[in-house]
Amino acid sequence: MITEAETTGLRRDVDSLRAQLGAGATLDPATRTACDATLERLRGLWRRAPELFDADALRALKEISQALRAGAPSQLPLRARPAASSTPRSEGSSE
Repeated sequence: MITEAETTGLRRDVDSLRAQLGAGATLDPATRTACDATLERLRGLWRRAPELFDADALRALKEISQALRAGAPSQLPLRARPAASSTPRSEGSSE
């Protein structure tokens, strides 16, 4: 059973995501992670109760998801790589 709180929460979440991504905002990693988590939670709600999502909400969520993907770097390194010249070789070592 879907509650009124979930319906209200859906509208609030969509509005919040729109605001965070509005006006070409550049998202820091923490905000991007929060947006991704909200989208994932809403996907779960849609799987349980697609009737809660009107055409406007679905369109907005699709645009938000696309905007997050478009703004995401293709791949972030897990840790900084050392510069090639930062590890000098000692001359005369036989390894």
